[in-house]
Amino acid sequence: MTIAVLLPISLLACGNDDEPELAQEDSNKATPSEQKTDNPDEDVPLWLPATRPIAMTDAEKEFVVRSNDFSFNFYRALSTRERGSNITSPLSVGYLLGMMNDGAQGQTSDEICSVLGYKAGDKASFDSFCRKLMEEAPQVDPSVTLRIANTVVANKQVKLEDTFRQQAEQYYFAGVNSLDFSQPSALEWINGWCNEQTGGMIPKMMDMIEPDAQLVLMNAIYFNANWTEKFDAENTKEETFQSGKKETLVPMMYRRAATWFAQNDIYSVLDLPYGGGENFMSWNIYFLLPNEGRTVDDVVSSLSQTTWKETLESFKMTYVDIYLPRFATQSDITLNGVITGMGAPTMFSEETADFSPMTKNFKKADGKLLWVDLMKQKAAMKVTEEGTELTSTSVNTWVHGGGWPLADFHANRPFVYVIQEASSGAIFFIGTFMGE
Repeated sequence: MTIAVLLPISLLACGNDDEPELAQEDSNKATPSEQKTDNPDEDVPLWLPATRPIAMTDAEKEFVVRSNDFSFNFYRALSTRERGSNITSPLSVGYLLGMMNDGAQGQTSDEICSVLGYKAGDKASFDSFCRKLMEEAPQVDPSVTLRIANTVVANKQVKLEDTFRQQAEQYYFAGVNSLDFSQPSALEWINGWCNEQTGGMIPKMMDMIEPDAQLVLMNAIYFNANWTEKFDAENTKEETFQSGKKETLVPMMYRRAATWFAQNDIYSVLDLPYGGGENFMSWNIYFLLPNEGRTVDDVVSSLSQTTWKETLESFKMTYVDIYLPRFATQSDITLNGVITGMGAPTMFSEETADFSPMTKNFKKADGKLLWVDLMKQKAAMKVTEEGTELTSTSVNTWVHGGGWPLADFHANRPFVYVIQEASSGAIFFIGTFMGE
């Protein structure tokens, strides 16, 4: 769940406009993840979900590459500030920045484009790419629940520019709402939206709304899936987890599986799929375990779209004895410093931010500027014997072949994990588990 709160440069920027209050619009319109589609494959057996790979054009594949590069760059920047266990969705941050960029211009826009890895002229193409993932990623595997939602909440006197409103609705399926930020009901609405879109995992996004706040932009990504092959809870035992000089006891799950596995001079990587259907394993979580003498910092520093592609290409089907902690992680991270450090400081500056295309009230030419006061992300994740969040129930057991090598994957020390949609290659989540 990622949020940006935009403030005016001063109280004067609020003005005393006698403009009519915006009519509140219904933000609960059906999003692509909620829209039902007909099953194109009537011959698929009932026990195999009708998985649907995302067909990508060459241009869209290039945006996946850029998006993944942003994901690794973002996580590297974040990891220098967040030293403990964490979970984040770089894609959620990308959606928020993309939506904000439709209301930005000048250096503010140029910096956002640069951080995201595309040119100013690619704005519309990036918007279309975001829309495609919103439409198609939730439909990839019916045994996996994915929701991507966006919303724009304006203080009652703010009038959005028609173009910005149309782009938010057309490309990000964002509900647009007008609320009185001085009333407690506005905060209740924002936190209620957050609670609903995250399945109750993040019940509250904000403790208060700043008196000068004019706009709140939010993105939420909710993912819920079972393992393709579950762990047997009877095999879970308490075991020591070593993080530096600190030892803790964790519930360690175990199973032996035939799965994709690779090693390099920095880490071992294990692929555990979610869901599954008649065509392919649709979603994967990759666990990256540093080699002895290496650290999670070494792993994170080594990650880029290029090295990640090389790692995936080096996979071999292997019988693996898997030892993996059952864990839950939550993060509450302020992103102002992270995004500034990545090369986009202007949006956070009271003197230089330019979101003139976003509203009719605040124009740089008039000396009335909006700037980003707060950008933050909250995230939560649970990994259990069943999978990641316990709702989906579809399970497909692999048929194991012979002649494969053997390996141990004993995650009894800090590790990194990456959740990726298989057909597009888009990375949705990255995290680190340190044993807390």
